[in-house]
Amino acid sequence: MLHRELSRAGYTTACFANGPDLCQELETSHAPRVILLDPDLPGLADDGVLKRLRQAAQGSILLVHSFGAQTFAPLADMPQTPVKRTGDIEALRAALKDALSTSASKAT
Repeated sequence: MLHRELSRAGYTTACFANGPDLCQELETSHAPRVILLDPDLPGLADDGVLKRLRQAAQGSILLVHSFGAQTFAPLADMPQTPVKRTGDIEALRAALKDALSTSASKAT
């Protein structure tokens, strides 16, 4: 659903079934990116995957999409923004726009 809705809003999106697939994409693609991370993504808790993700996601905007709207503790050393999972696509779009505008203002 998120892929479809964000694509309709003009974002280029990609979905991954597990942590290793996400890392592989991040390691091979160097386009600017926002990572909307589900902490329950299969394989994400593996120490090797977390190490790869930490390295490959440098310079990315990391949004953690969870029910508790908390940061993802295993990546606490990285800048991340919690986004509460409510099922409200408009709230998610607003969080995404806010993260992008904050990132753009830091870059200038």
